[in-house]
Amino acid sequence: MEHIFIDLTSKNNQFICVEDQGSWLFHRFGKRRIDNEELDFNLLKKYLKKESPKQITLYSILGDPMEYSRILDLLFFCKRSDIVVNINCNGFSKKIKDTLGYDIEYCFKIYGYKNTLDIIVPNADKTLFKNLNLDFKIKPKIQYMLYDHNLCDVKHIIRLSEEKKFTLEIHPGVCVYNNLNHVIDQQGKWLYDIKGVDEYDLDIFYKPFTEFKNLKKIFNSFKQTNYKLSQTNEGWHLLKNYVKDTGISILDASLPNIQSNKSFKKIKCISYKGHIFDNIESFTVVTNAYIPDWTIQKFNTRDSYQKNIFEILSEFSNSEKLSIKSLL
Repeated sequence: MEHIFIDLTSKNNQFICVEDQGSWLFHRFGKRRIDNEELDFNLLKKYLKKESPKQITLYSILGDPMEYSRILDLLFFCKRSDIVVNINCNGFSKKIKDTLGYDIEYCFKIYGYKNTLDIIVPNADKTLFKNLNLDFKIKPKIQYMLYDHNLCDVKHIIRLSEEKKFTLEIHPGVCVYNNLNHVIDQQGKWLYDIKGVDEYDLDIFYKPFTEFKNLKKIFNSFKQTNYKLSQTNEGWHLLKNYVKDTGISILDASLPNIQSNKSFKKIKCISYKGHIFDNIESFTVVTNAYIPDWTIQKFNTRDSYQKNIFEILSEFSNSEKLSIKSLL
């Protein structure tokens, strides 16, 4: 086997409301009811010995892989077994400095830099800035999630990437509708809305940059402004459709036996509950649906997005639910 995506844990070290831990299909208000769970290390180790992958990517949907209690043991095992390790994380973990002796390629997904990070991540842990200045054996990649308010910080992240020889990718920040998203704290209080970058017509997204001349020309002109962040009327009309609700987990749901017609790129994925998937899309949808804050009745299958999710959940609900434990 060449490559496996592994979600080690549902535990996170920083609440980021625009990610799946705070925002999914029918949920917007605060941190979702996520129990702290993780893969059994001994089971995972046996599975990796059996499959002998050349490479693994540690990538969490709800949590952060650096919060896995046995992360250093796993890295030691992979080094001894000649398994290449990539880690996609938010960069806040205090454990990152303890991994510098390993040949790990990190990808840090960040939502701003020194002037703007606190807008999406209020009171963000400043360990992120220390970690970005560590001396990595393999130079990391930064995925910078771009919104209107953090355009001014791109020039600073370019400077850091140039000095440290990092690779930089710029991604459009996720919006829920019409170039807009909400910042909602962990307790569910709506703080304000943020804007995406649709109006700027940028042609730089998803490309890995190691030379920054052209990026500098684009972003040096953006200056920090005193944004009046507010709860917008449009934001209120979007949020009035959501309530804090008790629902069901996919592990307890009984769905009709509907097969998805969509085909996805094949890659082996393991969720933090140990279930095995053959594509990232199903892995992501089912992991989100572990959390009991949705119901079957809420789905509008006339909407193509919801229909796709419903079909993936139906397929999983009626499957054998393969797991690493069942294959050992």
